[in-house]
Amino acid sequence: MPIRYGKEEEMLQGKISLLIAEPDERERKKYVEAFGKEKEFDICCCTGNGKTAIEQIRIRKPDVVIMDAVLPNVGGTSVLEQIINENLLSKEQCLVITTAVRGGILYEYAFHALSEFEQSYLMMKPFAMEEMKRRIRHMVSKGEQTEAVLHSTRVLPFSYTKAKEIYLENEISRMLREFGIPVHIKGYRYLRDGIILSMEDENMLSYITKFLYPALAKKYNTSASCVERAIRHAIEVAWSRGNKTVLEGVLGYSHVMLDKRPTNSEFIGMIVENLKLKIQKFSLVPGAVSL
Repeated sequence: MPIRYGKEEEMLQGKISLLIAEPDERERKKYVEAFGKEKEFDICCCTGNGKTAIEQIRIRKPDVVIMDAVLPNVGGTSVLEQIINENLLSKEQCLVITTAVRGGILYEYAFHALSEFEQSYLMMKPFAMEEMKRRIRHMVSKGEQTEAVLHSTRVLPFSYTKAKEIYLENEISRMLREFGIPVHIKGYRYLRDGIILSMEDENMLSYITKFLYPALAKKYNTSASCVERAIRHAIEVAWSRGNKTVLEGVLGYSHVMLDKRPTNSEFIGMIVENLKLKIQKFSLVPGAVSL
């Protein structure tokens, strides 16, 4: 059950009502201590449960919602999607998302999803409660988006799936650059798109000459053999000029230390496996409490 703080609604005119959704009990206590002593704020609900947060947003209609990006019993991203899809927050209401993770799927999702709201802010943990108060006062008094959201790109509609796609594209591009593969060679583009296709369909790697090469060839208006050669050349470049430490971290000790250059399918497969492990680490599923 959510905890109700403060006086009854009819006594709260002029106060800023807060709904706090935070999975860590110690953090919830900090919110209560910090905002409970301020006459201008009223904590109408303080919960660690995502499902309860949604229910109470509907019922309480708080002025400000402060929620962690990861919540049990409906992950934090699911809460965000419900708020967006059901229009649970009006233009006058404010939303603050807190997260301890900078970068990755979680950060991408929260950052872009906040652009759906008129008054919103993404706050990195740890933070001082005085800073949180300052941000809330600014949003409530000015009715403007803060700089974090003003610099983001509005995406409609936005979902966790879209966040994952953005994360994958950015992460694959980063990895290939760190491997030492120049962005201007054709093999770079073929590898990047080939990895994405292989993430979406495991058959691409199982039948690389039958499915993956032809799919890339069709996209880039070339032949499957040209795709194969360009990818092989990109891998050779990485092997001869690339960062051995980075390669070892992704491809494993045996390949790098024994100077055993992997085949195209092995190279793509190991990157796909590495990315899948990262996604599992950052994925937000119902019931998730932490990353």
